[in-house]
Order: sequence, then structure tokens, then C-alpha cells
Amino acid sequence: MTDRQGKGGFRSDINGLRAWAVIAVVIYHLPMIDLSGGFVGVDIFFVISGFLMTSIVLGGIEKGSFSILKFYMSRIRRILPALIFVVMVLLIFGWYYLSTVDYQSLSNEVIPTLQFFSNIYYWDHAGYFDSSKHGKWLLHTWSLSVEAQFYLLYPIFIILIKSLFKEKGTLWIILFLSFLASLLLNLVVVHIYPIPTFFLLPTRAWELLAGGLVYLTPIIWPQIIALRKHKTILPLGWLLLISSILFISDDLLWPGYWAIAPVLGTAIVLFAQNQGSILTNNRVCQWIGERSYSLYLWHWPAIILLYFMSLESNIYAVLLALVFSVIMSHLSFHLIETSTNKLLSSRTLKFEAATIFPIIILVMGSAFYISNTFFSQRIDSAIENIAFQATNVNKQECEVIPSFNSEQPGCIYGNKNKIGAILIGDSHSSAVVTALAQVAKEIDLGVLHHYRNGCATLMDVKFTDWMRVFPSDSCAKFIEWVNVEIEKYPANVPLVIVSRFDVLHATEKDYDKPRFYFSTQYEDNTDPLYIKEVEQAFVKTACEFGAKRPLYVVQPIPIQRVEVAKEVSRDLLFYNKRQKSYVRTIVDYKHKNKVQLDSLNIAQQQCDMAVLDPTPYLCKDGICPGMIDGMPIFSDDDHLNENGNKLLTPLFEKIFE
Repeated sequence: MTDRQGKGGFRSDINGLRAWAVIAVVIYHLPMIDLSGGFVGVDIFFVISGFLMTSIVLGGIEKGSFSILKFYMSRIRRILPALIFVVMVLLIFGWYYLSTVDYQSLSNEVIPTLQFFSNIYYWDHAGYFDSSKHGKWLLHTWSLSVEAQFYLLYPIFIILIKSLFKEKGTLWIILFLSFLASLLLNLVVVHIYPIPTFFLLPTRAWELLAGGLVYLTPIIWPQIIALRKHKTILPLGWLLLISSILFISDDLLWPGYWAIAPVLGTAIVLFAQNQGSILTNNRVCQWIGERSYSLYLWHWPAIILLYFMSLESNIYAVLLALVFSVIMSHLSFHLIETSTNKLLSSRTLKFEAATIFPIIILVMGSAFYISNTFFSQRIDSAIENIAFQATNVNKQECEVIPSFNSEQPGCIYGNKNKIGAILIGDSHSSAVVTALAQVAKEIDLGVLHHYRNGCATLMDVKFTDWMRVFPSDSCAKFIEWVNVEIEKYPANVPLVIVSRFDVLHATEKDYDKPRFYFSTQYEDNTDPLYIKEVEQAFVKTACEFGAKRPLYVVQPIPIQRVEVAKEVSRDLLFYNKRQKSYVRTIVDYKHKNKVQLDSLNIAQQQCDMAVLDPTPYLCKDGICPGMIDGMPIFSDDDHLNENGNKLLTPLFEKIFE
């Protein structure tokens, strides 16, 4: 992604291939445009980088002129100036147009980005295919971090091998074995830990090493070069590439074995070394290829801005963002990339280090200061207060106790010696627990809370394969654990279940197929057999829990379509007014949750349980607002914040009557 030259000078096929890769990625990211496999452009970049780095390192070693310090500095000189420029522009922009919540979030991204650990940061903070990605200004830099980590280790690896084994054949064997090890690791681990598999170098190294093998193989076996002229070689490579871009979907586990197709296609095109192909050697591809790095850097912030301005559904705004990205990439290429490379490459290493590193430290220091400082006069306080509601979530202290998952510990709120209620569920239970605890505290009782995020709180529930959660029965195991754990408490202590049951069967676009299953995985959430299994799961859960103690199940919370606090504050910052009404109707709520509401009614008829309806407290006159008295009651689109959950205290009072 970040180098044009290999041994032997400029190659138009590589430059053109780079254009294909960045075009695929940009179109994939653009809203309103569907290019299902465009994300494989990153995999194409990885193979190209591995090819070029191998040629640079081995070429330097063969000439006796390779210096690892010069190599590192050349990578820094090539990557950092344009990246720093993007970061500085974003920080300046954020000063005027981002709330403190968003500005500090951006600043928190800057430090791992400039340290080239952003792939690790985003592994822990956002999935590449998740909706949360549209709040991450620098998410796309994860691939730069993977490459930078490879650049750091790869020359050391090659030098070590070359020092131990003089034969190039041995180097090829070790690279090939390393390639196989990384590929096999990817194929196995992607089914267990799909998110880290996507983001981390060990499971991505095979793609970069594939490029290295393409460079080294013709040197070891020169007779293979004759294959380049075979009429099927180049078409086969492009067939694999274009098919991957058009037909591979982000529903697949990635990289996984499907990634072999674009990697192999790129390897074949690189091997063919055809400088005259119309697919690469044309003015458009050559022009874009030269600017591909800057275009990659700029396109994502432009797209994020669309979402911050609620323009992602405006085709003219989308096209304008694309034009803006191209213009900025052109300016960045000439004014930053080319200029800094000419300036620094003609100077000593000390001069380069003395120029670049102080700037890096200054930018990272500024980002650190911003992320830990509230500038009271920067943004209108009313807007800041609205934006703050996105973080106005449970911060109440509790006594932490062991739970099913050490990362999500149990808590006791209030009087630990006299538990008045047990609350279990998913993150929605965490969003309302302080309201239940407040009611309990008024009568000197405590609340025990155990939760498992992302789980529908039903017995025998499992994640479907496309959800990429392993082990798939982790939710069912949690319910089994809770069922035994709560037996420690007297049978008259009521059990309260709060869970986002709408994820079982919803009419929203994101949920066109079930996230969960019980005995059989169904492709359609309207399948009568699936609906029947959902009903049976509600009955089984209610009857088993309700037979042991008083049971209360809260109906699904009427959620919003957007992250209310962030959307409203951004609308006020960009337009000085609210752009949307941020409401849902009771009719829409009942339609969206029909299967869940019907299942609860069936369970209530057959089991000893009470159903608590939150809508009378969150809705009025058939409308469920996202804001009340000018303040958001949700921290995002579906979790009540501390303003919203207190509206439910009259509902929870029924538990202690």
C-alpha cells in the first residue's frame, strides 16, 4: 500500500494493480453503493507490499548495501508524513465541529494509529464490519499497522535466515513454511476468534508472505518464468481478482479460506509481470495508482463525515465525498508525499529522525491532552450536555462478585446482606439496573445482577454461524450457570429478566435472518418453524425459572433507529437545528416485536410468571420518543441512559409490592 518501487524500478502493472485495490476499497465503503467484495482490496495491498518488501530487502542484501536503519527510515518517510497530515487536519476540524465525546474518541484513535498499533486498538474497540465503525475516523489505518508491524519484523527475519543459511532455496522453504503456518492459523482461528483473526498480523502474514514467495520463486527456479507467457496465466489472475471483488461478501468469515482467491489472483498478476495489460497500463489506473496511498487515507474520513452530517443517504453528498477524497489525495500526493520524500531522502538519517519524530511526539501529545481535557468554551454547553448523554450510563459503584465471565462480572447494588431482587439479562439489563437498584434501596434491599452481553436470555439459545461468535453456545451456558447460581438465594427473592429479545426476530434490514437458533439454523426469520422454536424457548425458560421463584420478564425496550445523543448533538453542531424527530410509534414497536410479545403471552399463560410492559413509561399518545424534555433518554440507539432508565422506576416498584 505504501511503496511503488521494487528491484528493477517502476512497474506499471503493480501501480495499476494498486489502483484496482484502492478503487475496490473506496467503492465498498461508499454508502448507497453495493460492491460486496470491495474490502478484498486490502488483501491485494498486502500481497503487493510483501512482494515489494522482499525485493527491497533481498535486493539490498545482494548488493551489499542493505541497512536495516535506512530501511526503517524509508518506511517511516513513506508512511508517516501523509498520515500525520490527515491526523492533524482531523484534530483541527474536530476542534470546531465535534462534541467533547466525539473529539475525545477521535483523539483516543490518534495515538495507536501513529504508534502503528491501531489494528490491536480496533480489535478491542470496533469490528470492521460492525455498524459502530461509522464513528471511528481512523479505522482504516488498521491495515497500515499490520504492514508496519510486518516491515519491522520481516527484514530481521530475512537477515537471520540469510546469516544461518546461504542458499536461497533454504530461504524459500522457510518463507513457504511460514506462509503455510500463518495460513493454517488463519483457517483454524477464524472460527474461534474471528475479530482478532481479521485484525492481527499472525493471521494476516500469509498474505504478505505470498507476495514474497512470488518474488523469490522465479529466482530459485528460473525455468518457471516461461509460464508468464502462457495465454491463460494473466486472465486467470484477473478472473480470481474481479470475481472476488464482485461476489465475495462480508457475511463470510474473513480472511478464512475465501481470502485465498484474491491473494492467489494478485500473486498470479504479479508473477505474470505484464506491463502492457489494458487493465493496469492505462491513464486512469496509473494516475490513481500513484495517489492510492493518499486516496486510501482520505476516503474514510470523508465517508465518516457523511455519517456525522446524516448525509449518507444523499447520493449527491456521497459523490461529493468521493470527489473530495480524490482532490485531497492529489494534493497530498504532490504537497506531502512527494515533497517530504524529496526533502528527507536527500538528508542524513539523523536529520530525518530529528524532523519526523518530534512532530510525531507533538501530535500524539496533543491527542493525549485532548482526550483527557474538557474545553468548556469550545462548544455550546447545551450541545455538549446532549452529547454527554451518550456516556451517561451506569457508573454506580457496586460490590463486584464472580460471574460466568470474568470480563463481565456480577454486581450487588445496595444492601448485600438482604438481596431483594435478582436481575439477569444482556446489556439492556445493565442499562436499567440502577433504576431497579434505586427502587430496592428505598426499602433497604439490594439487587444482584448477572449479565451476558449480546445474548438473548433464553435457554438453549445459540449463535448462528454468520454471527461469527464462538463458542456458539456461550449464551446457553450462561443461562445454565445462572440457573444454578441463583439457588444460593432464598426462593422468595424474585428474578427479573431484561433482554433485547427483538434480535431474535425483527423486521429491520440488519436482521433479515436469525442471529440465534435453538435446534436448527434457519435462513429466514419468518419461517414458521423458527417462530415455533422461539415460542418454545420462551415457554421453557419461563416455566423452569418461574417454578423456583417469582419471575418477572420485561418486554423489549422500544428502541430508536439511530444513536440519539450523538445524532442530535451533531445536527446542532453542523446545522444549528435538529434534523429528525427521533421517535418510534407504538404500532411500529408492536410490529417489530410481534413474535417476542406473542411468545411472552404464550409463556405467561403456561408458566408462573409476570410480564412487565415498559411502554406506558417510555411512550405517550402512541409515540415512543428518543428525547424527553430536550434530553436524550438513550445512550445510543437501543440502550437507555441514566435519564431514561429512571422513567422505569414505577414499573420496577411492582416487583416489591
